[in-house]
Amino acid sequence: ILQDIAQKLGKELVPASQQDESLGIDGYIDGKAYSVKPESYRQTQSSHHEKINATMVYYRDIDKKTFEYEIEEDSEQWSLI
Repeated sequence: ILQDIAQKLGKELVPASQQDESLGIDGYIDGKAYSVKPESYRQTQSSHHEKINATMVYYRDIDKKTFEYEIEEDSEQWSLI
């Protein structure tokens, strides 16, 4: 998903380090931290005790091979990959 976002932006994806991953960060695009979570995470977010300091990307599985994702700041703009 992050690779797809980076490609669409024409930017390079830098994978997260183990330390970043422990903070919920999955990678960086143009220096900006991103965290990828399933759509169900958003509905249960209030029950999570973690605060992820990154742009959230939520995805949903369409048919085991196809996913849609939404970048939190672009609310309601689902992209298909």
